[in-house]
Amino acid sequence: GYTAQMLGRARDAGAATVSVSAIGAGGDVETVAPEASYAYTSSHTAALLRLAQIATALGAELGELGEIPDRVAAVLARPAPLVGEPRRLLELIGAGPNAWTAQEGALKVREASYVAAEGLNAEQFFHGPSVALDERDTLVVLDGGGPMAARVESIAAAVEVTGAGVVRF
Repeated sequence: GYTAQMLGRARDAGAATVSVSAIGAGGDVETVAPEASYAYTSSHTAALLRLAQIATALGAELGELGEIPDRVAAVLARPAPLVGEPRRLLELIGAGPNAWTAQEGALKVREASYVAAEGLNAEQFFHGPSVALDERDTLVVLDGGGPMAARVESIAAAVEVTGAGVVRF
């Protein structure tokens, strides 16, 4: 397929490459068994963990990655739903790497539950779409700590004033 062709071209050009794939799919680094869900939630989460492991091996300081499986298991063990269905819109925000997680989370929500959802960088959200939220909407705040944690919390607090539901992770 297209991915294999591009990988081959990169390798032929002398680029260092690493292919991350499901177990048995021919990748250099494997994640999880191929899943039946078309939303690929487990696959995406596992691929991100593998990328974080590679980044750490290359010198990035991302914290204790060994804690991630237990933290994911703890969230999955909580009674559902963790976030109730909004009457209008589910907005997800985050800063730094969590901005991408917000975007991917919104995509997963739309794919799996057909709820109107949008994922944005916290600042992009605050200086635009935040003014349109009200009691019909829910904001999911992805706070991974770090230098933007206080700013993300202040945005969440400002949205609570509108009457929108706010759920923090």
